[in-house]
Amino acid sequence: MLESIPLGWQSILLLICLASVAVFIFFWRQSGSSLSHYIKSAEMRFIARRSDKPDDELLFREPPPKEDCPICFLPMPHSGVAIGGVNAIYQSCCGTTLCSGCMKTVNEEKDKGRMIGCCPFCRVELTTSLSEHIKRTKIRMKAGDASAFNILGEQYKTGGSGLPMDKNKSFELFKQAADLGSMNAHYNISFTFLSDDKVEAFTNINDGQKAIQSTIRHTEIAAIGGHEVARNNLGAMEASLGNMNRAMKHWMISARAGFDISLKQVGKGYKAGLITKDEYASVLRAYQSSLDEMKSEQRTKVIKPCPWKDRLLELDEHQF
Repeated sequence: MLESIPLGWQSILLLICLASVAVFIFFWRQSGSSLSHYIKSAEMRFIARRSDKPDDELLFREPPPKEDCPICFLPMPHSGVAIGGVNAIYQSCCGTTLCSGCMKTVNEEKDKGRMIGCCPFCRVELTTSLSEHIKRTKIRMKAGDASAFNILGEQYKTGGSGLPMDKNKSFELFKQAADLGSMNAHYNISFTFLSDDKVEAFTNINDGQKAIQSTIRHTEIAAIGGHEVARNNLGAMEASLGNMNRAMKHWMISARAGFDISLKQVGKGYKAGLITKDEYASVLRAYQSSLDEMKSEQRTKVIKPCPWKDRLLELDEHQF
């Protein structure tokens, strides 16, 4: 669209946008509004169109295959948390990620006295203390394990596992994990830029622009890597700006991967006439197929809701 506008008019439009944002930032600082509202500004979205933004062919391609649990050989969600009720659990002893169903079986066998409490992959005894878990995680970090950096970052972010809450250290660990290829770390970084404590640190309009750009960039990277929740949030970002066709594309990809929240949005889009009956039926079949691929008797015993409900961006019915 912008390519069809003469260069001179593009400059004028950009100046208007910058002026609008400057006024917006002033009142935003006074009212203490959070960045979650700030990101919905169409002017900021205009500024956030970066030179390094992926093209649509890359952005909307189907995600890579899910990683299989090395014990039961059934796929696990990319995001690692409760997609289809399946959780992926990181083992600090060997850096392997196992599904919640297999770990449930290990604990049951241990309680019955049929086996010692050990990692079913490397056979090392499971940790019995938080300090030992942290020690093993740090050893994995020295081996360049991206998941270990991300796990420790999450602990510092919440003050978990006996560690002090340190959001600066958490953010640095997320960045290192992202550099090593962790999609969960990219997702965590995107929400770090949306947090209230980060907003308070902004001192000028450029900080706000950079935060918006970084939020979108890291969410896009995570989504391209298969992160189902990040893909859902990209859909909500586009929809909040009125780009419903692009939003539906994101939600359909996430729904096909088995994410129920995105499937609900696709259903709303179908009712609003944004997608055809055949498209909706295709998404429903793919959604069920994805769930069936991840389903097992052991996993069914430990189905849990998605713990990231507070990090989901959703729309109400009236917004369609």
